[in-house]
Amino acid sequence: MLNDILQDDHARIAISLNNFWDGLKTGRVDTAGFLTAEKELKNHIFWEEEVLFPAVRNGETEGLIKRLEGDHGGIWNLLTAISSLIKDNRLEECYKRTTALINVLLLHDKTEEETIYLTFESLPDKKKRQLILSELDKVSVPESWTCKILRK
Repeated sequence: MLNDILQDDHARIAISLNNFWDGLKTGRVDTAGFLTAEKELKNHIFWEEEVLFPAVRNGETEGLIKRLEGDHGGIWNLLTAISSLIKDNRLEECYKRTTALINVLLLHDKTEEETIYLTFESLPDKKKRQLILSELDKVSVPESWTCKILRK
């Protein structure tokens, strides 16, 4: 079930990001649309790194989780760059960075869906319920929080 929820969240983020990207193609900057996509994506990364990854981290998943956390750092940096490009009205570069972000997410999301999400699904039902119920309503990225790769 969580696999389905997180895949739906990937789809929701992709729709928001693609709507922003489509506007850039025609020279329109939908700042509110970008802010929505950015918030959705940061919330998703936060939940994975603070709840999901710790629940499935073990000797078999450690390397993959580190790679996914590295991806999160790249995604976070792209979001920051896009935000700056919007402020500077540099639409061509903004379009290129948004294209890069969409491409990174395609591979990243597929990897998560085919590995880590399925690993979570194999946990005992009681553990899954406890994690989901205790965290879903609280997901909100604190102002000072950033993904692990950027905390160094």
